[in-house]
Amino acid sequence: MNTATPTHNMSERERALLDEELGNQKPLLTLRTGTRVDTGRWWWRTRLWLCLTEQDILLLAASNRRYIQRLPLSDCKASDYCHTTGVLKLEPHETWRFTTVALPPADAVQVLHQIENAKAKTNQPEPTVTEPHRA
Repeated sequence: MNTATPTHNMSERERALLDEELGNQKPLLTLRTGTRVDTGRWWWRTRLWLCLTEQDILLLAASNRRYIQRLPLSDCKASDYCHTTGVLKLEPHETWRFTTVALPPADAVQVLHQIENAKAKTNQPEPTVTEPHRA
């Protein structure tokens, strides 16, 4: 079941920021999180979007100011989801402003599945090279 929010629900500024960051590449998954970011609005904060490509996770928000973070999926090996709080924890990235995002369980499962797929691709065994036998 795909509960992902399509990009047409993004604001024009958010879509422009995503297109600028990805170029011709289309996101595999676009989710509107429950996390809010200060983007320069007077009375409220803007929702943070989580977008997945085959190699990266992007967190973005745009209004008067723009906010974007990009991280390779293969670097998120320790990520997990807390069902009690409804928070997806992206690890091990201490340098990010947001390392947790609020998501429903079904959306978090999709993100973690993509992280597992990226992890499996990077953990492909390398061909073994044997040394010649010396007598």
